[in-house]
Amino acid sequence: MKKIAICFVIAALLFFTASAYAESEVTGKAEGKIGKATSFSGALGSVVIDDPDSPGQQLLVYRLKVMPDISLGKFGMGLNVELLWDKDNQFYPKVWNKEDFGNLIRYIRWAEKGARPVYVRLGILDRATIGHGFIVDRYDNRNKSEYRNIPGMELDINLEKGGIETFTNNVLSPRLIGGRLFIRPLKILNIDIPVISKFSIGASYVQDKFSDTLPVGSANNTYLTDIKVMGIDAGLPIIDNLVELYADFAKLQDYEKASGLAAGVYGKLSVAAISSSFRYRFEFRNISPQFVPGMFNTFYENSRPHSIIDDTTALGISNQVGWFGTAELGLLGDMVVVGVDYEDRKLVNDRITSLKGELDVKPGLIEKLSGKKASLYIAYEQKGFADLIKDGLQNPNTIMTTKLAYEVQKGMMVNFKTVRTYDWIDPSNKGAGIKEKNVSYIETTMAF
Repeated sequence: MKKIAICFVIAALLFFTASAYAESEVTGKAEGKIGKATSFSGALGSVVIDDPDSPGQQLLVYRLKVMPDISLGKFGMGLNVELLWDKDNQFYPKVWNKEDFGNLIRYIRWAEKGARPVYVRLGILDRATIGHGFIVDRYDNRNKSEYRNIPGMELDINLEKGGIETFTNNVLSPRLIGGRLFIRPLKILNIDIPVISKFSIGASYVQDKFSDTLPVGSANNTYLTDIKVMGIDAGLPIIDNLVELYADFAKLQDYEKASGLAAGVYGKLSVAAISSSFRYRFEFRNISPQFVPGMFNTFYENSRPHSIIDDTTALGISNQVGWFGTAELGLLGDMVVVGVDYEDRKLVNDRITSLKGELDVKPGLIEKLSGKKASLYIAYEQKGFADLIKDGLQNPNTIMTTKLAYEVQKGMMVNFKTVRTYDWIDPSNKGAGIKEKNVSYIETTMAF
């Protein structure tokens, strides 16, 4: 009981500290000394974690968490002060290591992606993108065990004549690393021509040193380990951020037919009058059978390990040619965000498609309409299906995420989250059927 009492004492201290800081922050804003507002949130509930004493088993523990977000001009920081304990008042982790200390920080950042001259983010990565997104497309370094933050990192340098973009999934124990070096040739030559002088060329390299025990693949498939992808690209902004033409080429190393070519247009439009924005990308693709465009994406960590067809099978398959499009609409200051990705490729007489959709309704919208805070997030992705209706919405290439939060009383919300995936019961005998995997939790969160 003493340990439980200590938890609530810590929570109380954090609450009063947060309240005092928030009050001084508002005063600072009034004097023009501090930039954006600071916000605080917390959680008290239960969560399922991997049992450190019984490998392969899970354990239900209680969780107390306080998460302040601080933004001062270009500087931003999010903290994660968390306590976990079980019914026997045993705290977790029992012995702290470097990853546990890293878990105290959700993120630290300087500026925003695309800013000059430097953008840095350390901690949780939720939309990391390299170049035009042909290799790394909105990568999220978190996985199903979301009780633990992963200290990933983005570091970009964007100068007039060129720059570099870099990222890693975990600076304390890097497994996935990548970067892109780009230059603006005409700027280097001091040639200033409207529009044309913005032309850029770049080269990218991404490696995932994944080497865990792999499941047994089917007869014609092979699971990927130590993934290495190289790429080159070119881009030309036509109308500021609204329209940019680009082309990309990328190659998955160590495989016979694992390359891809894309050319298209992307951009974004903001309408301040209605606090809305629209972002899009539309491209033509020529993809060899072993290449996966945008492999390192939002769902990458939750869907590892990835498998592709083996070299022998790939040699007898022609390239897949088709179109890819993505669009994201943010309404009312991004209080509602709707995003859709769709790809349609043709392989001889077969048609292969992939679909991803996201709906994110923030608490502020529902509060204005009903007076009660509530939020909803739904994400769905399915890859490699020939016919969505025929193949169904549930197969081993599918991952679904649902998050629902509702305010039960002032300052207190109940949250429910589930991540659902599917695997073959027997990969060598697909007739045996599919098994469903669910990771879910429910907790109460309190806004301070």
